[in-house]
Amino acid sequence: MSVDVKKALSHEFPAVKVSYNRRDLILYALGVGSSDLRFIYEDDTDFAALPTYLVVLGFKGNSFDIVPFSSLADSFPGMEFDPSQILHGEEKVELFHPLPLQGDLFSKKKILAVYDKGKGAVVISENVFSNSAGVKIGRVQTSTFIRGLGGFGGDRGPNNEPIPIPKRAPDAVHEDKTDEKQAALYRLSGYVMILHSSSSYLF
Repeated sequence: MSVDVKKALSHEFPAVKVSYNRRDLILYALGVGSSDLRFIYEDDTDFAALPTYLVVLGFKGNSFDIVPFSSLADSFPGMEFDPSQILHGEEKVELFHPLPLQGDLFSKKKILAVYDKGKGAVVISENVFSNSAGVKIGRVQTSTFIRGLGGFGGDRGPNNEPIPIPKRAPDAVHEDKTDEKQAALYRLSGYVMILHSSSSYLF
C-alpha cells in the first residue's frame, strides 16, 4: 500500500455520463427503507427522487448491470490498496435543482484532501452532477476511510470537537427496524460492496 498525495490532489478526472430511470429511483428508495409512495410508486402525483440518490449514482455510472466493486479503486489515483479495505464514511449532499426523474447527467469528480490517520487514510472527494446544458444539479462530498493506508507522514486533517449531548430527555423518540434484506437490496443501486450482502465478510 502506498500514497502519493500530490498525484491524488492534482489528478484530473474526466466527466462521466451517468444514467438512470424511474425504476432505479424506486429501487434506491426501497433500499434505504422508504415506504413513502412519493418515492416508491411511479404514478403517484407527487412522485420524486430522493435527493440522496446522487450518493449511489456516482458508483452506478451509466450501467444498468452490476458494477464490479473492484473498479472503485480507480477512483483513488496515487493510492495503492486492497479495495476490500474501503469503509464508507460521511456524505454531504447539496441540491441546486430538483433531480430529474430519469435521463442522463454528467459527473465530475475531484479529490479535495487525503489525511493520514495513522491506521488508515481518509480521502475527501466531491462529485458534481450537471445536465447536458452544463447546469449544476447537485454535489456530493464524500469521506472514505481506507484501512491500512495510513502512516505515510501526511496531514492528520481537522480535529473536530464532538457535539455535546444535552443532559436531558430527548424531544422525541423514533424507533425503526431495518429489514434483514435491506442492505442486499441497497447494493443493487450501485454501491455493491459485498459487506452489504454477506455477513462472512465482516472483519
